[in-house]
Amino acid sequence: MKKPETPSVMAVSIAAFICNIILVSVFCLRYGNPANTNITKIEIMIFVVLALIFIITPVVMKINAYNIYFNPPQGFSASYAVRQYKLSGWIKGKYLFLDAIFNRVNGDFSTAVQKYEKCLKVAKDKRLRLACYTDMARYMSTSINLIPYFIEASREFPEEISFINAVSRYFVWCPTADPQEGEKWFREVIENNPDSAAASAAYTFLGCRTMYSGDYENALENFLKAKEMNNAPPAYLILDIAVCYACLGDYDKAREYGVLAAAIVDDKEEIDYIREKLDYIFKAKTNEVNPETEKLVTELARRDSGRETETLDKYRGIEAMEETT
Repeated sequence: MKKPETPSVMAVSIAAFICNIILVSVFCLRYGNPANTNITKIEIMIFVVLALIFIITPVVMKINAYNIYFNPPQGFSASYAVRQYKLSGWIKGKYLFLDAIFNRVNGDFSTAVQKYEKCLKVAKDKRLRLACYTDMARYMSTSINLIPYFIEASREFPEEISFINAVSRYFVWCPTADPQEGEKWFREVIENNPDSAAASAAYTFLGCRTMYSGDYENALENFLKAKEMNNAPPAYLILDIAVCYACLGDYDKAREYGVLAAAIVDDKEEIDYIREKLDYIFKAKTNEVNPETEKLVTELARRDSGRETETLDKYRGIEAMEETT
């Protein structure tokens, strides 16, 4: 269900205001002389009707334009959004934000993105800007064209970890993410948030970069820092620590972390993944380090260096976004 197109409420209001000015001016010029007694009831009625039309039309237009907020489709509630994000009262850009939610709920994501962008372009109120960023991160964080906005949000609202997490997931997991751009951003995160979950993601990313380059000591240092900052470190992080220890020749530590990685998962697919990767580290039964471990890291590095990447430059700003759509 798409919201029907309607003329601009502001444009109609301005046009009606100008028509009223003209109507009053004509009335005063023609009938402003008290000595003029040639005023008929029909003429007065015509002027009154026209005046009412020019007054009522903007009101009707506004009711029609925002009727969707009072008769919402399933899954959309303007009043709930206003309460949820504490947007009571008149706030410039609020209805653009509600339009964005409406389009998102109804699956029109491209229009939703445009509305979010327009809202952020005009919004000055901190509550609305935070609401707009939060709604995007909560429901549309996988859209690459929104990543520059999440980067800006992480700087504007550094206490909100959801924005940093959205950018972290992009740089760590998106195959087209530019590694130099990611490294620069993660180092900024570590500097600004040294003891946070965001810093843990940053150290994980930096660990992967250095491990793929063959610098296992620095990779291990980054991974261990990431583990220290994470109350529930994921299995893939523990496994990467095991790989680094194996490549550095500390086989006891490698086995220790390999077992720990296998112990903290209970999903069948994750267990199969852990087992497969452990096979690269240790030979079956003997627990000796598999010589294929180095080959695995080399192959990962080759894939990483050969993949196609792109920077976020073309997604920065509303004007740039409109040029690419």
